[in-house]
Amino acid sequence: MPKRNLNEKMAFDKWFVMNYSRLKEKIGLVSIFDDDAFHDAYLTLATSKDLPPVAEDYSKIFLTTYRQASRRALNESYTICHPDELFFTLLPDIEEEKEEKDLTSLVKNIGKFILNTFTSTQQTVFQMRVQGFSIRDTADSLNLNDRQVRENMDDVICRTRKQFAFAI
Repeated sequence: MPKRNLNEKMAFDKWFVMNYSRLKEKIGLVSIFDDDAFHDAYLTLATSKDLPPVAEDYSKIFLTTYRQASRRALNESYTICHPDELFFTLLPDIEEEKEEKDLTSLVKNIGKFILNTFTSTQQTVFQMRVQGFSIRDTADSLNLNDRQVRENMDDVICRTRKQFAFAI
């Protein structure tokens, strides 16, 4: 660190120690005092390479830096939510309120729909894919190409989704 910057830093530190209480009071009279922003402003200026050599300028620069740090902290507090414990205790239990629907009947209805709507090839493609067979294995076993397997699978899925979109 050059000698001039070291002297400026020492002068700023001396000024800050002498005016610490006065600065806190001055800020507290104008707005709500933010201790973290106050110390952030100090650290910003103490590590700055552009400190003016004259102590009369320190007050104005410090208050400007404090306002910037305070605004930044305020903006962060609006973007991050920190609910207290009461918030979580007042949340309803989802498990108690959620009605359990009879999904077995829905599964049977979907199975019947697929059985009555689609060709035997489409049904077989769908069953093989549900059982975990790859597209290539399904295509090879049914003597189809990969594109045909995808088209059959997409047709079954899309039409079934449309039919049962509001069932759950």
